[in-house]
Amino acid sequence: MLLVQDGKTLTKSTAVFELFAQLKQPYKFLRLLSMLPTRFTDFCYKIIAAKRYAWFGRHESFCIKDPTLENRVITSLSQYLD
Repeated sequence: MLLVQDGKTLTKSTAVFELFAQLKQPYKFLRLLSMLPTRFTDFCYKIIAAKRYAWFGRHESFCIKDPTLENRVITSLSQYLD
């Protein structure tokens, strides 16, 4: 996972914890896990990332219910690469 916010690039578990901070309760409290060592939380992130399709299934597409959010979805990386 990659999150760019306020000019800072966050990756792996650090990005996830920042997203948790932006969610409503009861999920917001999960940001407290960021107090654990980054090496440990990145290890856990790697395990979850490897197993996510087995646990949740894989989908080729998804529906954006709010049309105002469509411009926030990356459909092609070419615009972000040199």
